[in-house]
Amino acid sequence: EQGSEGVPTLRWYHRQFLEAAVDRFCSDADTVEQMHQLMAEFFTGVWAAKPKPFVDLSAKGSGQEGSALRYVPDQPTRFEGGEFNRRKLVELPHHLLLAGDIDSLKSHCLANFEFLHSLAKAKGVDACIEAFRAAL
Repeated sequence: EQGSEGVPTLRWYHRQFLEAAVDRFCSDADTVEQMHQLMAEFFTGVWAAKPKPFVDLSAKGSGQEGSALRYVPDQPTRFEGGEFNRRKLVELPHHLLLAGDIDSLKSHCLANFEFLHSLAKAKGVDACIEAFRAAL
């Protein structure tokens, strides 16, 4: 178990498990980009409280389209108690950048005053500078 912005996260201890998972699920660049896009959608809260469309590729579904409410939590920059959503502030720019979604990176992070102000207050001005540096 490790921490990520004060939140406990699980990490596989044995390197072989990690390497096997990376080989299986992250060997294709397009798949990795799509996974980062899905994580960015989570942190933007785009599917919070509304159904997400899908295509059922199982044998029974045979390509039928549908939608389902996934009960994804809203991801505000700041929670109701005033505490910053540190995980969003760190993860959102990272995933948008690796998804290659530069327009969303600009609109949600780098050119968004609320986001930058929150990031500076929560993590310091150096975190803002690092977000811009990573995007270069």
